[in-house]
Amino acid sequence: MMLISLGLASFTLGYTLFYLVVAAYCFLKIRTRKYPLDLTLLFMLVLLSGTIFTLINLLTFKYDSIYTTSILYRTRFFWIRLFFAIGISVYVFALSYKEILRFVYYLSIPNTIAGLIQLFVLQTDRVSLLTPEASMASMYYIFTFPLLLEYYRLHRKSKFWIALFVLVGFFIFSKAQIIVLPLMLLYFVFKSKNSRLKKVVGAIIFIGIIASPLILQIDQFQKINHFLTVLNEKGISGLTEKNQIWTSFTLRFSSFLTAVEVFLHNPFGSGFGSFHPEYIASMTSNSVQAQIKGTEISMVLDNDLYATPKSIFFEYLVSCGLFFLGPILLIVRKCHTTNASVLVKASIYGTVLISLMIESAPFLVFLAIGTALMSKANDPS
Repeated sequence: MMLISLGLASFTLGYTLFYLVVAAYCFLKIRTRKYPLDLTLLFMLVLLSGTIFTLINLLTFKYDSIYTTSILYRTRFFWIRLFFAIGISVYVFALSYKEILRFVYYLSIPNTIAGLIQLFVLQTDRVSLLTPEASMASMYYIFTFPLLLEYYRLHRKSKFWIALFVLVGFFIFSKAQIIVLPLMLLYFVFKSKNSRLKKVVGAIIFIGIIASPLILQIDQFQKINHFLTVLNEKGISGLTEKNQIWTSFTLRFSSFLTAVEVFLHNPFGSGFGSFHPEYIASMTSNSVQAQIKGTEISMVLDNDLYATPKSIFFEYLVSCGLFFLGPILLIVRKCHTTNASVLVKASIYGTVLISLMIESAPFLVFLAIGTALMSKANDPS
């Protein structure tokens, strides 16, 4: 279990062969052939639709031949992630409710150790845990945080590492984390029937309110506020480096607008690896987002940088369209109606929400683990 959890903890570091071996080992652990329909549909439809549309694009020469290599590499990128996600799903569905939570607990320990090293040895301003950058770490944190609280409810002796993980994670300082974490905490307060949990989370929120003048001075808050101010006062055309809008912001916002545009034009999906050529076509047309300028946008247009929607959710949406969105909505609906713990629900809601803002994190793996916990909610032994 610890080796598999380490594979998931370090998944974004790029040790592909190790992850494939871990996934293959998980397949050998098959103990059941009964899996939730919504999760089965998600994996099957994403794999088939994304691959079939990619083949159609290549065989019909939809995109210029200069994009063929990047399309094939991006298809490989998604195949590896799907294989790994399916393997982990097979493994966790063979575990009990408490064993799945223990698996998540083991996932948090190497991340906590990495975060402590970054804080006290490397003395970094932001921690990234076992990921290449803080934004990816924020999805690990949002997914894991509530599940660790659920594990603590069943296993009190785990409080040391859980407390460390929660504290270290506050130093991720990701913009996505800053947005999603308060919403998740509020969900705890309003939905939980556990009075002690409500008091703890309420205390965290109260401290946050008292400290808000200091929190608002955090660099990430300042950047978000400035971006919204310029967008409100000068519109999309004002999103330029001349107005002190960071180039990563301009690329991210233009990518989001393009992803929505591509999905609306191709609601059933455009295939894996299609976003990059679609982005270039959109940014060199008379589209709204073509007004946005920035160094990184120029690098993409010159084919010196690869374009993604900057969101794993939107890249799946562009690639597979409704074949991805449909099963996701079924899982969210089940999360709303099931009698699972409010902490399990918070983890699923938070993971889906932060996936709108984060790329390259193992989104489908986290969703599968949450679905496994929902399916075993009636037997938390």
